[in-house]
Amino acid sequence: MKGIWGKIIPLLMLILLTLPMSGCAKVVSANPVAQFTGDEAFGELKTLRREIQLLNLINGLELTQEQMEFILEKAKEAQALREEHLSQNQEEINQTIEILTELKEALMQGENIPEELKQRFREIEGQNREKQREYEEQINGIAEEIKGILEDHQLYALKEYVPCVIPPETGTRIGQAKGSTPGEQLLWRMRRMPYSRFQEFKERIAEKMLEKLKRHLPPGSQLDEEAEKERLVKLLEEAYTLSDVDFNLKKDELLEEIMKPYELPKPPDSLLRKIRIHLLDPHIIPLLEEKLGK
Repeated sequence: MKGIWGKIIPLLMLILLTLPMSGCAKVVSANPVAQFTGDEAFGELKTLRREIQLLNLINGLELTQEQMEFILEKAKEAQALREEHLSQNQEEINQTIEILTELKEALMQGENIPEELKQRFREIEGQNREKQREYEEQINGIAEEIKGILEDHQLYALKEYVPCVIPPETGTRIGQAKGSTPGEQLLWRMRRMPYSRFQEFKERIAEKMLEKLKRHLPPGSQLDEEAEKERLVKLLEEAYTLSDVDFNLKKDELLEEIMKPYELPKPPDSLLRKIRIHLLDPHIIPLLEEKLGK
């Protein structure tokens, strides 16, 4: 999507800003509490970094005790589900390893892969995909429950969160500052227009967008340009009239809606993915337990 927007914006005379290059500050302890070497040191470093990232998120979300208790319960539920999933799939994992080993040996010998081996691989891959799909649905259900107990401002903070050890001193409390995509820049620029100017130019903006976007239609697609222009104008009007808070919550959804006829469907709900990655991370369990005094 970014490549397409990058072509639209110059045409609309929008200036693309360079994405922020500020990264996470390196933290080196002058008085380490313990000495680690080799893989042990790498593992300890990785764990500490992840725990600090999660603490930044927990503190930045300003979770209530009830919310922390609920997230702790759901994180434990997700961890139990992961362990059950791995345990129940051990047989399929071993079969997959056996088949892949045979496949590797055939290729090492420069032989053609036997049809029987191809069929076994397809069958086990099908079983693996089906079980993974069921597991993903269960985990997404847990993530939905957590999403349901978070307030709008917490959802916004989570949506914008980028893991970092030291949050930048830019007002973004819980994570690294995140650069806007070109599509977001376009909508923000439009939202800063006076209302009368927006009304005057909204159709022209939609026309210029359509001129570029239609080049990215899937092969063989037919497009009613008048209807599409009307659709784009309505989406621009929606983006213009939203409050800043609502726009920040809905901007990704709006951009996906704008791009819907021109690209393959994108994965739904980035918030659920954030919840899965961070609030259902097993590392969060001992952190919440310590905060809750358990």
